[in-house]
Amino acid sequence: MRLYAQAPHPFVLREVRADTGIDLHLTLVGRSNAYLPLLVLALMQAAENPLGISGHRLRLLSVDQAATPGDDAWTRIDAANGILTPLAPQCPVVPELAAGDIEITFETPLRVKRAGQHVRETNFHFSDLFGNLLRRVSMLSYFHTDKPFETDFRAVMAAARLVASHTQLRWDDQPRHSARQNQDMNLGGVVGTLRMAAADIAPFWPILWLGQFIHAGSVATMGLGYYTIASLTSATPDPKGP
Repeated sequence: MRLYAQAPHPFVLREVRADTGIDLHLTLVGRSNAYLPLLVLALMQAAENPLGISGHRLRLLSVDQAATPGDDAWTRIDAANGILTPLAPQCPVVPELAAGDIEITFETPLRVKRAGQHVRETNFHFSDLFGNLLRRVSMLSYFHTDKPFETDFRAVMAAARLVASHTQLRWDDQPRHSARQNQDMNLGGVVGTLRMAAADIAPFWPILWLGQFIHAGSVATMGLGYYTIASLTSATPDPKGP
């Protein structure tokens, strides 16, 4: 880990627009779960100050927690007196990999580099995504959990480079304002779909599933690099032929 200038932040923020306001999804990694009350307080103060968020002053309505990451059932964990009663942290449950194809949809721009250059939609490979995820999982577990992730990184990446995929991607520039630099900028990345045979990605399945919660690529903590995974059943050939 001496190769890296800084440790990764142990959280991910993702904004989801809802009919009744804004849902802000907060994912916490490892020991950072202990700081949930401080993070909620910091978000409240940032949203309610005169400048607000992007010029909008917001008010916290509720804090809910999923019993298991990815679960559709949410539990209210804030009380009228402002005391939080969070549930015990849980890891995402990795489902069994079904037969057929797997389709990954990049919902927000994914920014990954190869040889120092951002990978564009025209030459994107599965290994570009997985290599970044492998490094991210390794660093998050090393700095923020009690169980560092260990594997034969060289062999795993060599296998990932052999995975064939069908891509339908485009480059998307997402405008952002940098308060630190006091300027507007575009944070571009690839969006769209990546489709592969489930049998080909079986060795990488747990890391891929986990990546939906921790995101991938640069600026992941602010919502970029978010993707979802869908299982696609292969079409059954017509016994009568074409």
